[in-house]
Amino acid sequence: MQKTFRSFLLCFSLLFFTHNLLASDLWVKTSGDIRHFVSLDTDEGIIVKHYVQEKGDYQDLISTNEFSTLLDAKKFIKQTYPQYHSTKKLSNWSINTTASDKKNSNLWVATNQWSDYWEERYAQWLQSEITSDFYMKYNIPTDCADALIGYRWIFARIYSLPVANTVSDTGSLFGQFSMRKQWENLPTSANWYDDQLFLAALNYVMDMTSTRTVMATDGFPVSVTRKGLQAGTFIVSQTNGSGHMRTITENYFDDPSQLPLFTHSSTAPREVRPLYREAFVDQAWPIRGTREILAFRWPVVSRNSWTLTPKQNDPRYSTEQFDQGLQGKYYSFIQFVISRVKPNYDPFSLIDTGIIDLVNYTNMRVKIVRDGYEFCRSHNCNPGTQGYEDWSTPNRDSKYVIKFAEIEDLVKAFDPMYPGLMQHWQDALDGTVLDIEGYSLSLARLRNIFEKKLASYNPKDSILRRWGLQ
Repeated sequence: MQKTFRSFLLCFSLLFFTHNLLASDLWVKTSGDIRHFVSLDTDEGIIVKHYVQEKGDYQDLISTNEFSTLLDAKKFIKQTYPQYHSTKKLSNWSINTTASDKKNSNLWVATNQWSDYWEERYAQWLQSEITSDFYMKYNIPTDCADALIGYRWIFARIYSLPVANTVSDTGSLFGQFSMRKQWENLPTSANWYDDQLFLAALNYVMDMTSTRTVMATDGFPVSVTRKGLQAGTFIVSQTNGSGHMRTITENYFDDPSQLPLFTHSSTAPREVRPLYREAFVDQAWPIRGTREILAFRWPVVSRNSWTLTPKQNDPRYSTEQFDQGLQGKYYSFIQFVISRVKPNYDPFSLIDTGIIDLVNYTNMRVKIVRDGYEFCRSHNCNPGTQGYEDWSTPNRDSKYVIKFAEIEDLVKAFDPMYPGLMQHWQDALDGTVLDIEGYSLSLARLRNIFEKKLASYNPKDSILRRWGLQ
């Protein structure tokens, strides 16, 4: 499934929880045991997706088309699929999860069950195994939701645990118990990365799930404690209709020189790429349905079928992150987090960590600008085209400015208790100099360029114009 590029702000989801949580609008045409359906999906832009599904099986994606406006998308649907009727929810088609061939009746057999012990093992595995090149080593393409789902599926496969995620639009549950006819005779292996059956299923679940389904169905809000924020927990956020998913992969609760939480994430389009590592320094408090810190629900067997445990049944479940009564007591959410999980934190190390994040983010933009410029030299990248959607960077550039502000706000909050902290931050911005297309620019200078909107996000502009240097 081809997913549309959004800059690192990022894998963006418009999360319409007042609608059917699996799609904003649907059109369907059924003929006997086969149905075609079209979803107007706002997960990562305005995208029209066309699926086909045979009764008893999961759906397959036929095509995707992206549009700049809802009006254009609906006009396309009306003209292209005139025989399809509109619906808010597809009728429930049960899935036959066991193949007819006995060779592969399950993706794997779950001989263990999720528990506090296995969540701790998962956290340890993430901290030791997940590096920026994790998916590159295995040639696995990702976007941001894919990266999160991949961690969980790979770990579950290695340790014979159950795993399940909700499929977009149909709402079916897809897990280690699932099987499709076309996979019946795929070769398996003891190693997950050599197991063709597992890799086919992993590719499918990455294609058929989204930030929206994970946030609305598969996850639950956690407590702001060391237990609730252990590696494996993930952050979903939405800003001006754009969302981003990050997985907490590292905890430093007892190291006074480190921030307590670090994340890894990917972005769109779905491709083989390095993961982005950053410290968690969020200023904004979570808002239910918009910005949440979540963990995965556990798959269990109930009445001879697989389901997800009720959210409230998990001991980590809590809605305190949304408690407005706490918000007046702290300057920012990250201050609250630090007070809960690491009250003896040394804020001077915040500046060093923040500078590293900003340098990494800048280098990522350098690559995107260059790649986009080369692409647009031979492709149509006018506004409204696929090329423009893939390679323009308005959201990424906004995020860049926000990152400076978030770190500075936190420095300001700690400065009264740690004299000289603000000056240390300003000196670090002035003293950190990067080579941007032959120009030596400090982070302070780059911040000024982007805050004054001197840099262009249009992929058709020259590389120097993209950096405000022309």
